[in-house]
Amino acid sequence: MKTFEKYLVAIFAVLALITLASCKFGTYEWPTEAPFRAHTPKVEPAFGTNPQTGENVAGLRVWWDALPNVRGYEIDRRCAAGLETRNFAVVSYPDTVFFDARAPRGTAFSYRVRAFNGADTGVSSEWTALRFAFPAVITGLTATAVSPLHINRDEVSRIDLLWEPVEATQFYVYRSTTNNPNTLTTAQNRIATISGAARRDYQDIGLSPNTTYFYWVKAVMNDTLVSEFSNMASARTLLAPPRNVQVEIIANDDVRITWDEGINGGAVGYEVFFETSRLQPTHSWLIADGSLSGRTVIDTGFVDISVGATIIYAVRAIAEDGTKGDFATGEAIKR
Repeated sequence: MKTFEKYLVAIFAVLALITLASCKFGTYEWPTEAPFRAHTPKVEPAFGTNPQTGENVAGLRVWWDALPNVRGYEIDRRCAAGLETRNFAVVSYPDTVFFDARAPRGTAFSYRVRAFNGADTGVSSEWTALRFAFPAVITGLTATAVSPLHINRDEVSRIDLLWEPVEATQFYVYRSTTNNPNTLTTAQNRIATISGAARRDYQDIGLSPNTTYFYWVKAVMNDTLVSEFSNMASARTLLAPPRNVQVEIIANDDVRITWDEGINGGAVGYEVFFETSRLQPTHSWLIADGSLSGRTVIDTGFVDISVGATIIYAVRAIAEDGTKGDFATGEAIKR
């Protein structure tokens, strides 16, 4: 074989060995004609581990399609106000998932990804759409019982709820007669879905008197992101007012006042007041204090009632814990 041919064969042999080594050991080179562009990542609310505390926390999960011949990915983050943080996080090959444990509840963020290989960096992906982490957990929930309302002569108890404002588009209100949030269900305990980002209150009407109710509220974002339960708040509805208050002027201008127990009972005593005005009662002339357990009282304080005079009385029930119900009134005219 001629010397030139020997040299040519040797060159081809070396090239073949280099090619074989590249395939076997995975020697990569970054493309020189055009850096790779990362695919636009996807984002969803999720729970994950906070790397600093080890706790399971709510945040945003970011993931993307893998690119060949890379050593890792750089992640930029942008908030709703437009402030960008370049290289917010770095993920090493072969991972293609990043959990943002620093995405506060109720805050929206956008992300983009860039691949790198050694000193070379690829082209950034497009920014994702802004995504919210889970809404913030509602705090400061309070429940307050108010006097029963008289609506079409029906006796209706009411509890007013109030909570601290959070970023949300809806709110789920839950109610139970037991203090156990682990047993709450959507079908049985969710009593209201309230729309409106500015809402921070709810009136629960149509409750049983003299009954304790427990409440929780969840914040909702865009019908899909739901916070955890708020703190628990409870209140006991006031006693229903007495029914069928009867006022009768009897001998010696004494006045007999009788009444029936309010719906669902629960009263351990009653207060009875003489009123000088039906439209502006003062509840200042007490003729029977809360120790009165019966449902009849006779007012002997009159000396002479003028013919045609209207006599008005107001009666309210008192519960065992000292709470007082709404008033019911009755009247009589001297004939």
